[in-house]
Amino acid sequence: MDGMKVEMNLSGEEWRAALSCIERRYNELKRKLAEGERMGRSIRYYREESLLLERVLDELKNQE
Repeated sequence: MDGMKVEMNLSGEEWRAALSCIERRYNELKRKLAEGERMGRSIRYYREESLLLERVLDELKNQE
């Protein structure tokens, strides 16, 4: 599969808000992963989502 390129026209404030939302969700998933591992819960979907968001965040931060 080819990589996907997303182009958006955001103000600086909108860009920071979007990045903040993604970072907040990523941090929430990391907490859920830690808690799930500690309590022996299934964390597969949390792990998959966190890995994807980590890649997205890295890409977005490289574009700043």
